[in-house]
Amino acid sequence: MTVRQAIKEFSKLLKEADIEGPEIEAALILAFALRKDRFWLHLNPDHEIEQAAAQNALEMVKKRARGEPLAYITGEKEFWSLPFYVTSDTLIPRPETELLIERAVELAGHFPEPHLRIADLGTGSGIIAVTLAKELEDVFIVALDISLKALRIAKKNSERHGVGKKIAFVVSDWFSALRPCSDSGACLDIIVANPPYVAASQAQTLQKEVRDFEPQKALFAGIKGTEALEKIIMDAPKYLGSNGWLLCEIGWDQGEAVKKFAANQGCYQHISVIQDLAGLDRLIEAQKKG
Repeated sequence: MTVRQAIKEFSKLLKEADIEGPEIEAALILAFALRKDRFWLHLNPDHEIEQAAAQNALEMVKKRARGEPLAYITGEKEFWSLPFYVTSDTLIPRPETELLIERAVELAGHFPEPHLRIADLGTGSGIIAVTLAKELEDVFIVALDISLKALRIAKKNSERHGVGKKIAFVVSDWFSALRPCSDSGACLDIIVANPPYVAASQAQTLQKEVRDFEPQKALFAGIKGTEALEKIIMDAPKYLGSNGWLLCEIGWDQGEAVKKFAANQGCYQHISVIQDLAGLDRLIEAQKKG
């Protein structure tokens, strides 16, 4: 079987399974199986594929046809132009979360003192913590997650990108493993989080590959979908220093409700909702009053 024949056959299988962009996905799977890139496939359409490699690629195509996300099949996903390990114990990175990175880096510039301290709640695969550790020179990040399996992946990603010494990985149910800074715990400058924010009632609106394969605890947050966000907003001031910032990713229709909830706490200022390029609510930010 040649490269051209394989892509044609794999594309047909994926198209029959209603996978979007079947030709592209077939090429990505074949490239991964051959340890090549798509450009190489384009240049070598008549290359004869060894039987073992062709069978391996076919098995991956069958998994994709059943709805398993490509990132879980390959064990990797790009974020911030960097490759990250992912498994079914972690959410698959989304490009929308890059807006959180951009804003966190901007907020970091508000602190004149060196040695920034940041907490990443629900770190998952560690994309936020690792990316911030690469972008910010003088920073220490504590990456928290209730899942030990997720933390192991996050640690691997930190080592992969050479920032392991700047991050501590801690098993924690949100803030449970941290000491409030009023109790002699070190105060945080910035808290970032991409918590679950999908209401349980919205499960059927999600794509099958998201609903059936990604970790439920990282997706769903109670009846309203804002339960995790509300807990983080309520508890964050105990751990933030004066004028510290809280920055969370939110659902596309949650901005007004979450902003009102933050305002009602009475301990935040400069509360705002940031929208993405599509004009949808994407982030909530709030500064602890000094």
